[in-house]
Amino acid sequence: MDVRREIEGIYKESHGHLTTVLMQKFGFLGLATVEDLVQEAFAKAMEQWPRKGLPKNPSGWLYQCCRNSAIDLINRSRKNGEYFDDQLGEAENRQTFENQIKDGRLKTLFDCCYPNLTPKTRIVLALKYVLDFRTETIAQHFGISGDAVEKMLYRTRQKLKSEDIPLDNLPDEVYKKRLPSVHKAIYLLFTEGWKEFQADERLQGLCEEALLLNTELIHSSLGDTDTLALQALMLFNIARLESRFDAEGKQISIEHQNRELWDRQLIKLGHNHLELSESNHLSSYHLEAVIAYKHCLASSFFDIDWESICRYYKVLSKIHPNPFVEINYAIALYHAGDMIQAHKRFDNLKNNRYLNSSKLLKKAIVEFNMKTIFS
Repeated sequence: MDVRREIEGIYKESHGHLTTVLMQKFGFLGLATVEDLVQEAFAKAMEQWPRKGLPKNPSGWLYQCCRNSAIDLINRSRKNGEYFDDQLGEAENRQTFENQIKDGRLKTLFDCCYPNLTPKTRIVLALKYVLDFRTETIAQHFGISGDAVEKMLYRTRQKLKSEDIPLDNLPDEVYKKRLPSVHKAIYLLFTEGWKEFQADERLQGLCEEALLLNTELIHSSLGDTDTLALQALMLFNIARLESRFDAEGKQISIEHQNRELWDRQLIKLGHNHLELSESNHLSSYHLEAVIAYKHCLASSFFDIDWESICRYYKVLSKIHPNPFVEINYAIALYHAGDMIQAHKRFDNLKNNRYLNSSKLLKKAIVEFNMKTIFS
């Protein structure tokens, strides 16, 4: 047996999960430091296992190695008058947001949403450390190489380390400031799973994971009306999941979906969350949720209230302008009978650089052009 190749396989399988588990206990050391502990553990494995043989429980061996190194680091900090050892005990006694959450992944998601990181980097971190995606899977998902993902993770670790960013025992005010970023991360996680054109249980699972994370957030002290609106939006979409793909796994447009397959209980639950989210504050999640609910209310595609949907998209395009909103607004205008405005918006989209890398937008424009040719 090639032990080194075996270790490489264990690294691919266990690296992300091991980091996530360690972050839940030693998060105050920082993501970069925890990553270093994991890398050091695998380096020790690469040195010792070829000579001594594989341990009976490789993952347990690696965790124990990381744990021992973390404790050594804490002990050294005590001698140097640093704060690590105090934080280890304080975290268990404080009645803060950190101690309310049952799912440690949500805590890790807040850690991944450091404000100075780009949205793409936050999602890569979340996929890696919250949902335990393998590097190769993340690379395929973003259409980049595994090396590019590893380099992104490395640069992020160096950034977090150089800026000496604490990731644990933070006051609730810090978490509140990160809440919009966490909402965005959950939204993007859901979208990444939803936007694929073929049925994929792993990607559908990504939608469900986003829903579970947001549910945990609702039950914490930080959940707000945006959290509720986001939950409603995801529930309205998941309610249509069974009708989105045919027997061969190909996507069925909403126009041709069998509405009898839509989950009415989930739609009702989504509506309850939408009602609870009502406030003087109007977010993009509220508007998208209302639009999704309008689709769910209609008994058929031809009964959809397109004029109302156009009004919501008009507001949404002002408070949250992006190509996806614009293309859906154009589609809504087309179905509402405003062909001139629909054509104008689609013509503007053709000049958008994002179209060069978005198969979703390209597909929508092709479908729109086909409809206008034959209408």
